[in-house]
Amino acid sequence: MVGITLKYVTLELIEKIIRLQNYINKHSYNNRKNNNVAVIKIFEKAISSLLVNIEKQIKEINELDNDSTPEEIYAIQRSLSTCYSAIKDLHKELHILNTDWLKLETYTFVEQIYKKHINGEENQDLNVILSDEYTFVETNMDTRFERIMQSFFDTQNSYTPEDSPTVIIPKIEYSNPLNWTILVHELGHLDEKKIRTLCESPGLFPNGLNIGEKDKLTNWAEEIYCDILAINIIGPAYFLSLASYALLQSLITGLEVSTNHHPPFAMRLALLHAYIDKNSQDLLTELPTGKEGSIHSFIYEMTSILNENVKHITDPTENEPLIKDLMDFVFHLNEELVEKGTVNKELGSIFELVEKLRIKVPIGGYRSTNGDNDLLKELKKDGLTTDEFSEIRNSLSDRNTELWEIINAGWVFKMNEFIPFGINLFFKNSKKSIDEKLNDYREKLDLLDDRLLVSIETSKLIDIIEN
Repeated sequence: MVGITLKYVTLELIEKIIRLQNYINKHSYNNRKNNNVAVIKIFEKAISSLLVNIEKQIKEINELDNDSTPEEIYAIQRSLSTCYSAIKDLHKELHILNTDWLKLETYTFVEQIYKKHINGEENQDLNVILSDEYTFVETNMDTRFERIMQSFFDTQNSYTPEDSPTVIIPKIEYSNPLNWTILVHELGHLDEKKIRTLCESPGLFPNGLNIGEKDKLTNWAEEIYCDILAINIIGPAYFLSLASYALLQSLITGLEVSTNHHPPFAMRLALLHAYIDKNSQDLLTELPTGKEGSIHSFIYEMTSILNENVKHITDPTENEPLIKDLMDFVFHLNEELVEKGTVNKELGSIFELVEKLRIKVPIGGYRSTNGDNDLLKELKKDGLTTDEFSEIRNSLSDRNTELWEIINAGWVFKMNEFIPFGINLFFKNSKKSIDEKLNDYREKLDLLDDRLLVSIETSKLIDIIEN
């Protein structure tokens, strides 16, 4: 990691610290059932120590130049990795606080995605749970309890689990819609029929695989399928969200590490970037340039990092030959199984929505104002029929903004306005203390969260009224 990427990861860590503080303060001080005041002070002490370390890393990042050695850069990465591990460990301890709250907007987001794109059955309930672990997961809640319940039944009267689809999100992300995009990937795992069809496609797997290798590729195929599904449903915002999550995880594991269940982040992100480029999702390229930390500078460095890591993954001198076959396999996954969605949608509305966010206006409703003058002229004509009048009236009224529009506009605003502000605040402003900077950053973060949450519910309300 170099330059803007190190600064971006540091800002992501700062954001997680703010969200950790917000979760504790907003939901624990108001609930005295478990007398959490003493425990909260322990959290605050730990967070203060984290901030001291973060402040030190900001200073060291600012001292980097063209003569800096890889060892100096690696030392900063190690320190940031320690901070991220500490944040994850603190997140696990949130279970000792009585704070199991969920926002209505979270249900709105998840249910709309699930019913519109995954399962159209209106009677299918979907569970959303806050997790002590910093992780995004999909599971069948009933199945998780099957082993426990089986001990109460004999073989003649066994416990039979039913479908109980559940998504789990980290507690500190409860008010952050921009990272709920990862839940779209998790919901993709519920589309078992389509995944099974994908994995049974003739010629999908390379020849000569043993059972273990084929099982690994089957798991990888499902993960890549869910990535592409998420891009099609929610647009380029999923790439930005996954890239941010991957960069934080890479502080601990690296981008090139794979498991039997997940391909390397570098491979997944490289595939998604190529898929976006292939399908002309120009949201990532047609934005104003010039600010440090903007989408352009972030994507440029991310692409360089991905190319370097993918080269390492596929280098036959460093890995067994099978890895090259795995890359070929992943790049030839049958994308046609994924229904084309947002990829082919007009992204022009995003830029107007970003302008509304810039002036602190919620974006639950939208209409293009390009043709207003022509419509007003039509409205003044004599002899308009009722149908003609209704058509003009509807054209001059706001429609509900779709979820993918809200989330993409939010990410564009974050990358082109919010991150540059953070870089200037934390890396270039030496007059304020770290706590003062944190409060300034929190104020803008909370405002963005609030605008997006209000937008999601407003969009739902407009849709209900229209229908």
